[in-house]
Amino acid sequence: MDHNCNRILIVDDTKEIHEDFHKILNSNRSAVNEDLKLIESQLFDEEEKPSKSGFDTGRIVYRLDSAFQGQQAIDMVDQAAAEDDPYSLIFMDVRMPPGLNGVETMERIWLNHPLIEVVIVTAYSDYSWEQILDRVGSTDRLMFLRKPFDQVSVKQMALALTKKYSLNLKVRGKIDRIQREISERNTQLERMLSELKVID
Repeated sequence: MDHNCNRILIVDDTKEIHEDFHKILNSNRSAVNEDLKLIESQLFDEEEKPSKSGFDTGRIVYRLDSAFQGQQAIDMVDQAAAEDDPYSLIFMDVRMPPGLNGVETMERIWLNHPLIEVVIVTAYSDYSWEQILDRVGSTDRLMFLRKPFDQVSVKQMALALTKKYSLNLKVRGKIDRIQREISERNTQLERMLSELKVID
């Protein structure tokens, strides 16, 4: 299924952090964003396609939602998936008292939504990188971003990880189709063998 994979959830208990992400990722929506296009072409080896005016006037627009506590984030991810409009990426704070912390929230989300990309965003943490890997296992769906973060890092991560999520969905869809075709062919062969046995 072809989803719009630019839906991102910001999970942080500080309102200003949410505002920072909105400013970085979706400011000047009408302006040409050449830096993102350049990053995308470099990351994914895609040729830039010039428009009639000589340059690409396309613009990546992310749909950003906010959660201020871990349980709220879990509920929002579940609801988005149920509506067939899932999140591809979560920027997750670690300390969000008094509820679940970011690592606990991430673990619970991954139980039901294992493809979601997660970026842990924190100035300090109760967990080291090694401790987090001990809890969740080695995974390529997890990255770290230190506060205060810079605009380029956020843009690069958003672009690369939403694209990665989209590619993973496509691969999974192809695998599912192949498995269905194999299952159907096996069923046909079993039926043909049964018919041959009846003839014998």
